[in-house]
Amino acid sequence: MNIGRMWSPTLLTSIVVMYPNPDVLCNTRIKFGAFMDAIKSMDFDYVASGHYANVVHSCTNQVDDDSILELSQDMVKDQTYFLSHLSQVQLKRLIFPLGCISKEEVRKLATQFDLPNKDRKDSQGICFLGKIKFSEFVARHIGEEEGVILEAETGDFLGKHRGFWFYTIGQRQGLRLPGGPWYVVEKDVKNNVVFASRNYFSFDKRRRIFRVGSLRWLSRLGTDQTCHLQCQAWPWILQL
Repeated sequence: MNIGRMWSPTLLTSIVVMYPNPDVLCNTRIKFGAFMDAIKSMDFDYVASGHYANVVHSCTNQVDDDSILELSQDMVKDQTYFLSHLSQVQLKRLIFPLGCISKEEVRKLATQFDLPNKDRKDSQGICFLGKIKFSEFVARHIGEEEGVILEAETGDFLGKHRGFWFYTIGQRQGLRLPGGPWYVVEKDVKNNVVFASRNYFSFDKRRRIFRVGSLRWLSRLGTDQTCHLQCQAWPWILQL
């Protein structure tokens, strides 16, 4: 498997637009992309994965019927956000046995059956990178380019950064600015400028409008239809 080929779109997105979500593309392109391609000649019905999610398959098994991705029972560990870009072809071949129980129950069962991973800590980062942080991976493939950090409200110079692609909106860690906490609130991609503010979560900064893009419809709701959507927000994640 050529990892560089798999991740080139991610790196390109990092440079041109914003810091990518590596887990989403990892699931789409590698875990259920390259892996599915490698085993497609084998005789199997489904691939079982340990993600905390649910997928509901049609009882009729018709080709045109959709498989629907749904939230898991454990709302704290739910991973449907990271599976949201899977195609219908991928979803139709997947089952998630852990979607109906909590992470706490999983650990109890692991202890009960004395499994070797019963005391393993929750995994973080991208699995195939091992102990390498994703920021280090990006630095190796893109490099660094010094830019400035400006205060969003005044335009005052606050410091320097090593490339806008290392920062995401709402980020606090890694800015290394005195008198904080500071949060990234905007990025000027063309000029490699990062804007920071200390008032990101203040009451008067409440936002009534937001923009979303690259929507993945998980049912046959037409994208050309006008509709009203309800959303529920968790810290750092917005799910429609």
